[in-house]
Amino acid sequence: MRDEFRQNAENIEASRDNGDGTFRIAFFDQQNVSKWIAEPLFKGKEQLDKKSKYIMMVLVRPENSGRRRVFRDSIASPKYSRVIMNGAMRFVFVCGRSLDENVNLELKKEADTFGDILITEFLDSYVHLPYKVLSALLLATTRFEKAEIIAKYDEDVLFYPDHFSAYFENFRKDPILFSKPVIWGDFYDWNVVVNRNISSPYFVSKSSYKCDYYAEYISGPIYFMTKIAAQNILAITKHRNFQSVEDCLITGLYGMDIGAKLIKLPNMFFADYATKNTETTPLLTWHNKKNDVELKSAFFEMIETRCEPCRRFLLEQE
Repeated sequence: MRDEFRQNAENIEASRDNGDGTFRIAFFDQQNVSKWIAEPLFKGKEQLDKKSKYIMMVLVRPENSGRRRVFRDSIASPKYSRVIMNGAMRFVFVCGRSLDENVNLELKKEADTFGDILITEFLDSYVHLPYKVLSALLLATTRFEKAEIIAKYDEDVLFYPDHFSAYFENFRKDPILFSKPVIWGDFYDWNVVVNRNISSPYFVSKSSYKCDYYAEYISGPIYFMTKIAAQNILAITKHRNFQSVEDCLITGLYGMDIGAKLIKLPNMFFADYATKNTETTPLLTWHNKKNDVELKSAFFEMIETRCEPCRRFLLEQE
């Protein structure tokens, strides 16, 4: 897998923000210049958000306005989180373009209204997921000047921001850690087999990746990386061929290329059956199949029983 890092990429321009509303994502075998149709707004009090240190880039389908509404009313609301209330964490919804122009028009209106949506010109599809994620990392590293941690976050993950900030403030006991390429999340070892089934959405061809196993990686539903890790990944994307399995590519292969340290976080659940609303063990994230009503209900049902920092914050607000 290390042999597939292409040293002879000097003539390929690296992934970058062009500074004019367009950006470039470069792989060894394909390069694309695209544009952001809408960017998160910074005006008035929101200028404080430019100094946010935790940037949550939430990937959500363009038509899924209901899920974005749930986030604004619960997970991403300053009413229920100290770290959001004080401006240290900012949520940005990342959407690609829909084939339905009516959806695109409504999404642009929503972006103009709330100022919390990044719309890329790429078609919103699984195949384009690496482009979507890399464009999100590009915007986060160039627009949020004080960013320390950038998260890639899927729309079907329940998350407690104050639980997260408690973990990461504890990591500050190692003052050097945030200046290194580090990726946190649910860790997978070297033995994951590459999918060669052409009918599978996770199919990877031999031409794009010859090895039959992936490098160790952090699972895709949600992961967190230092800003320097994101910057280093963007600098070397041009040295590997494109492949659509985003987490294995970005946190695994690129993570290996930049020498990133991969750290497993506790209290992360990755299936419906992995935990229940009625349990009381600490919960940081839960990747699940809940609909909008169920996700919002679960967030409030567990906020005081499974997130101690959340409980303390809510008591202070009474």
